[in-house]
This record gives sequence, structure tokens and C-alpha cells, in this order.
Amino acid sequence: MPDPIYRRPFVNQSGETIPAFGVFEVGGWVDNSKGRSVFRAVKPTKDGKVYYVNGPLAVPNGANGWAASADGHWALYEGSSQPQLNQEYGPKAGSWALHADGKGGFVIIADPRGTAAPPPGFPTGFSSRRIRVKEQAKAEVVNRIQGTAASTATENSPQFLINKIVVLSGVDPRQDPSSEIEAITVQNNLRKAYTNGVDRVIATQSKSDQKWYVETTPAGGGNVITGTLRTDLTTRMTEVTINVLGYSSENPADDTGGVKCFNPQDLIRPGLQPTELRYLFCGNAGAKVTAAQVTPQATGEPAWFLLTVQPPIKPPIQPEDA
Repeated sequence: MPDPIYRRPFVNQSGETIPAFGVFEVGGWVDNSKGRSVFRAVKPTKDGKVYYVNGPLAVPNGANGWAASADGHWALYEGSSQPQLNQEYGPKAGSWALHADGKGGFVIIADPRGTAAPPPGFPTGFSSRRIRVKEQAKAEVVNRIQGTAASTATENSPQFLINKIVVLSGVDPRQDPSSEIEAITVQNNLRKAYTNGVDRVIATQSKSDQKWYVETTPAGGGNVITGTLRTDLTTRMTEVTINVLGYSSENPADDTGGVKCFNPQDLIRPGLQPTELRYLFCGNAGAKVTAAQVTPQATGEPAWFLLTVQPPIKPPIQPEDA
């Protein structure tokens, strides 16, 4: 069992040994020998979104390790100036250390030491230049819109138009954000029929090809709820129960204050085989979510589908595996 501070499992796929207290970039997730998802650690690049800090032991290439998951952990730093409390440091491409002129993301909260004594309980070999930091996590914004069909599409139509755009999160794709008639092209990835001026859809912009893909079709009334996950949610889970915190039209919560929400299928992510069916969202218990009530064409019955899930801070575990 790792130290309570170091509870983020990862595998080193950087091609190098990650030093003790070294900062690494999260290059995605991989499944370990037990079938659980762990973070993939690579050397920082200029394009990284999430960075974690290795624990007090060096991790050779290909080996597993544990990264910090609590404020107050030590991290390596480089630079000629003496670090100061509350100063923001960040990673740089090609370095395992934090830098004052890095991209930010970590704030010094204690022990701004140079080559001072090693941390309590560790031998001299751990006395590399280090600072005690806390993370300043920044959630990635997803471009998501709602609109009404502006052209008629059949199940075989590859794409169709939507207008009357409402931005749910991220950027507005219209040239004129005030225009109700400006139309956006959406991919018909769900292979459904849409009627011009009638059917409403929610679409998300893919980061791989920048195209817009249909997520769900909102039900009449536009009932939307906000809440928190009761359990961890993985990309292999078809549904999850959320605790309802707010609602737009009516409160759908059961006697326990919960609502079952479906996790939409991931039909966008490239590289997945049909036998590796995954779902769009994942998150940790307690994460904030939004969901909308929609009526799937296949069943004709209203159901709740997740729209947004707060990004996880550690690999989610399916409840039955906990």
C-alpha cells in the first residue's frame, strides 16, 4: 500500500527513468495486468494538459509507480533563483523538474530549499533540489452546443445542419454569436433521422478532427439536472446513479435523492475496435455532473443521459472492483 500522499498509480512509458519527485506528463491511460486503468507517464512536452509528481523512489522505464495525490508533496525544481513561497512553478518540455518560467500549475507552499537536507525519513540520496507544492488543477473545457435541425436528414445522411445555437460549454462556433439562423454542420454519427425545424440535438466538437458530433437528442421540455456521482464512473460503465442537486423543469429524484443516468457510447474516439466498446464519460465519486432527459429513437421512452462530468483526479474504479 503506497504512502497516503502517493495514491495515483502510473506506468513509466517515457523511455527514461523518472527520478524521485520528478514531474511527469500524463499521456493517457493504459490497462495494467489486473485490467485496471493506470496513468501513462511520459516526459513533459509543450503540449501536455495534466502533470503529476512522482513519489520518493526513482521509477525505471516500464515499471509501475505512485504519484502524489495530495497537497504538500515535494517536487524537483531547476533554476538559478531561490524559490519563494506562493510562487507559481510549472513543467517544461524535456525536463523532469519544475521551473519558474514553466507553464505553471503548481504553487510553492513550504520548504523552498536548494540543496538542503533530505526530507524527513529519507536518506541523503533524496536531497535533490526540491520544493513542496500544491497543484492548481485546471479542468479542460469541452466545446458543446445545443441546436435545432436546419435541414432534414435520413438515417443514411452523413451530416446535417443545425441553427438556433445555444452554447452549453466552450467556444461559440458561429461567426456571428448573436445569429439564430447561422447554421453549423453536424455529423450524423448516431444514424438517425432529423426533421428540419423540429428536432433538437446536443453536439460536441471532436478534438481529433474538429468536427461536431451528435451526443443526444433532448426531450421535449428540455429538463436538465445537475448533481454529483454516487460512485466512480469508468468508460466501461453504461450507467451510474447521481445525487440530484438542481433541476430546470421538475425534480426526477427517487426516494433516495438519486437518478439513474446513462453514459453515452463513444462513437467518436479513433482507434477503438468494435469489441472494445467504450462510453464517453468517466469520473470520481462526488464529481459534479449535468444530465438531460432525452427520448432515444430505439426505445421511445424518456431516459436520462450524462452531458458533462467533472474530469477525474485519479483513475476511476468500477464499484464491483473496489
